[in-house]
Amino acid sequence: HAAAWRALRTPGEEPALSDHAQRVLSLLRTRGASFFADLASASGLDADQLRTAIGTLVACGLATSDGFAGLRALVWAARGGAARHDRRSSFAGRWTAIDSTGEPVAREEAVEIQAWTLLRRYGVVFRRLLTRETNAAPWRELARVYRRLEARGEIRGGRFVTGMSGEQFALPDAVRQLREVRRIHAGG
Repeated sequence: HAAAWRALRTPGEEPALSDHAQRVLSLLRTRGASFFADLASASGLDADQLRTAIGTLVACGLATSDGFAGLRALVWAARGGAARHDRRSSFAGRWTAIDSTGEPVAREEAVEIQAWTLLRRYGVVFRRLLTRETNAAPWRELARVYRRLEARGEIRGGRFVTGMSGEQFALPDAVRQLREVRRIHAGG
């Protein structure tokens, strides 16, 4: 669903990339998936410059790795951890540019895809929950989708989470699980 999530970006939200990041992105797009050492030799960047460039590309959603070791190393470096040379902090794996030339997705379709994704992720969705979602569509658009899904009987609307105001929408399985938890706590 990457094309749908990209369709929800604010127009003109394309990230400003450093020269190093642009160089690495260009290499990834022309050469394809590449190991860290291959990128270092092809780009002429030292290890720290290359780590920073790759980190920028990953943060902007322009590159990814085929394994978790490289992503863990990025997180470790972002937290200010010293570069350790063990298997957990290596940039093992291949780095790939994410293809952003896919077929365009209409905004309405993108909002519906995101609405379903959020429901599957959380089970229950309400406005306040989405404050941490950096690329979420506006609540008014999501709520419109949720109301339509509720009218079709695909999801439930109501008050599921105590202390949260406003409309709440939930998957039927989530409602069942919440009732079970409430019953256990009321009986115990």
